Amino acid sequence: ICEPMINAGLALQCHDAVVQYSSLRLQELQNSVVSTSREKSRVQIAENQRKTRSKSAGDVMYIVRHMALSLSKKHESDALIGLQKWVNLTFSSLLEERQQSAKDNPTSGPFSWITGLVHQADGEYEKAAAFFTHLLQTEEFLSSMGADGIQFTIERVIESYAAISDWRSLDSWLV
Repeated sequence: ICEPMINAGLALQCHDAVVQYSSLRLQELQNSVVSTSREKSRVQIAENQRKTRSKSAGDVMYIVRHMALSLSKKHESDALIGLQKWVNLTFSSLLEERQQSAKDNPTSGPFSWITGLVHQADGEYEKAAAFFTHLLQTEEFLSSMGADGIQFTIERVIESYAAISDWRSLDSWLV
C-alpha cells in the first residue's frame, strides 16, 4: 500500500505524505534485505539475492529520490543529511559496487546527489546548480545513476537556475 500512497502524494504534491509512506517503504525494504541475507540454503541465497538485489536497488533509489525531494521542498536540510547517512549505512550492501566510496564519504557514492538537495533546502540554489552540474560531469556518477537518476539530476539543475531566475546561466547550461 505504500507505493500507491507515495504516488498519490507525488500527484497531489503532498510532501508530508510522500515522506511518511517513503519512510515506511524504506523500512520494508530494509527488512527484506536483512531477511534475504539470513536465508539458510546457499543456493537459495545466491538466487534470491540476485533477483532481489536488482529490484530492491531500483526501489530504494526511486523511493529515496522522491523522499529526499519532498524533504527538500519542505526545507528540511537536517533531515536530508540524516537520510543520506542512514541510506548509505543501511543500503550500502545492496549497492555493493559503490559500497566503499559511500562509507568513506557521504558526498560520493549512490546517494551523493542528496547533498545538492540539502543546498536547495537551504535556499542555496547557486551551490545546488554547481553541485548537480559537477555530478553530471563525473563518470562515476553517470555510470551509477541510470537514466532516471540522470534525468532527476538534470531537473534539479533546471529547478535551481529557475529558482533564482538565472535564465542566462540556464540557457548556457542547456546549450
